[in-house]
Amino acid sequence: MIVLENVSLQYVKDQYVLHDVNLQFLDGHVYEIVGDDLSSSSMLIRVIGGLEKITNGHIFLDQKNIDEIPIKDRGIGYLSKDLNFLRHSSVFRNLYYVLKIRNISKTMAMEQINRSLQSMNWLELKDKKIKDLSRLQQIKLAILRMNLVERNIILIEDIWEGLTNNEIQECLSMIKPPKHLLIMATHQKVLPNSNVIDFKWGCVNECRSSRKN
Repeated sequence: MIVLENVSLQYVKDQYVLHDVNLQFLDGHVYEIVGDDLSSSSMLIRVIGGLEKITNGHIFLDQKNIDEIPIKDRGIGYLSKDLNFLRHSSVFRNLYYVLKIRNISKTMAMEQINRSLQSMNWLELKDKKIKDLSRLQQIKLAILRMNLVERNIILIEDIWEGLTNNEIQECLSMIKPPKHLLIMATHQKVLPNSNVIDFKWGCVNECRSSRKN
C-alpha cells in the first residue's frame, strides 16, 4: 500500500507542481492518474517513485516513510517517458545491464534474455542499437526489460504519446502483473477495470473506483 499525506512539490516561490495531494493506493488494485500535460500526473508518478524530492508532506510504503527504504529494496518497476535506455548500446546490453547489477551470472542472464526476446520473435534485434528502434519498439523493450525482474509495484509515466489505442493495449498486455500495485499516468483512461484519479493543475479533482459495492 502507498499513502500520500499532504504531498506538495514547489519549484519556485508560490508555484506548485503538486499541491497538498492526499491519496491512498491499495494493494491488489490498478490505478490510472488521468490528466493533460498541465496536470502534473507524470510528476506525481515521479515523486511516488522517488525520482523527485517533495517539498512538503509524506509518502508511505507499507506504513514506512518511503525515504527510509533504499530504492533497491522498494520492489518498484518504473517506466519513465525517456525509458532510461543506454541509447547507443544494443538491445542485448540494455537487457543484460538489469540482470548484471543484480549479480545474476552471465550464463543465466543470457538464457533469460534469449527466452524473452524469442517470446517476442525479436532475436534478430538483439544487436540493434536502441536509437535505431521505433518508439513502439522501445516501449515494448522497456516493458520486456522490466519483466526480467519480479516487481511488487509498477509505476508508469505517460509514455503513450504518438501511439494508437491498439498499440497501447498491445503494450499493456505485455506487462507482467506486479504483486501489489500498478499505477499509471495517462491523458485518457485506457484500462477497463482501473480506479481513476482525475488530476488537474497538480491537485486531485476526483477519484472513481472500479469496484462495485
